[in-house]
Amino acid sequence: WIQIPGVRLNGVGSIRGQARRAAGLEAVTGQVTFESTGPFAQRVEITTDAAGGFHVPQLLAGPFTARLRRPGDFVLLGSSTGSLAPGQELSDFVVALEPNADVNGRVVAEDAPGGGVGGVGGATVVVRLAASRGTRTLVSASDGAFTLRGVPVGRHSLLATGPDGLRTGAVALDVAETDEGTALAVEIPLVTNPVLVESLVPSGTA
Repeated sequence: WIQIPGVRLNGVGSIRGQARRAAGLEAVTGQVTFESTGPFAQRVEITTDAAGGFHVPQLLAGPFTARLRRPGDFVLLGSSTGSLAPGQELSDFVVALEPNADVNGRVVAEDAPGGGVGGVGGATVVVRLAASRGTRTLVSASDGAFTLRGVPVGRHSLLATGPDGLRTGAVALDVAETDEGTALAVEIPLVTNPVLVESLVPSGTA
């Protein structure tokens, strides 16, 4: 072996744990990245199993940060910190996903039989997350319904356009930390866009 003057290696340890929702014990799947934050750098990326579990067989002893990334309708993140002693096997380490909620939405318009409000199928719905975290476009079902999974905390915007392109609607979608693990209901009412009429004056007239 080679000894480097002035450099002391602190050894390694291992980690076992699980990725979970922000509240409760429900497991989630995703990719977890471990980064040593001590004097020596090490980065380990692993994918959880179907039960959210992970095992890092070897990581440099000292402080570390674990970052969770879960893809879906939107990318959700989470992080946790810890520290390893030389030769330690750290068990039951938890990385929690950021708070989020599902959304059950519906595009509606006042043109249903009998004058009521009915769902609009085939509408294009554009979802824009706050803080430039992403955009998603989808099409409403025949009854106007659409579903979003894993929407993070923030004030987001929903814009819907009817299949005829003549009606639009926009609403704000507020997701709070207290909405974690719930399903929010939202409706986007469509209104007919005003038709612009251009006045044409025949040439040669005053």
